Amino acid sequence: MSIEGLIAAGVILALSAAYLIWPYWNAARHPGLNSEQQRARDTLLTSYERVLAAIRDLDEDYQAGKLAAERYQAERAEWAERGVTVLQALDAYAPSPAPVKTKRPAKAAVQTNPDDQLDDAVERAIADYVRVKAGKG
Repeated sequence: MSIEGLIAAGVILALSAAYLIWPYWNAARHPGLNSEQQRARDTLLTSYERVLAAIRDLDEDYQAGKLAAERYQAERAEWAERGVTVLQALDAYAPSPAPVKTKRPAKAAVQTNPDDQLDDAVERAIADYVRVKAGKG
């Protein structure tokens, strides 16, 4: 067998092994979460990434001079609040490092869906944009 054939076989073998091992390795990273909890955690992580991207885009728009300072501060505060809400919801899925001896009050469940909040924010931004365009046109 040629050297190229051996290298190709090795790469295919490594990729196959990684594909087979991935579910076990991923489950070991978050022990105690069933598939439904894992999906909820993944949804929250995706929502948090969206919040970070929105803040980053907002910062870029402000630095480019596309947003007024008042609007920038208001929207950034709103997105930061959403980020805090999502992080608090993610705390429910974090493994505790050690058992806690003192009794803490239970955290209130977040009743708002971060995706719904994100959709509402996008709809408000589009409505603002249309209103501004209609006023200038």
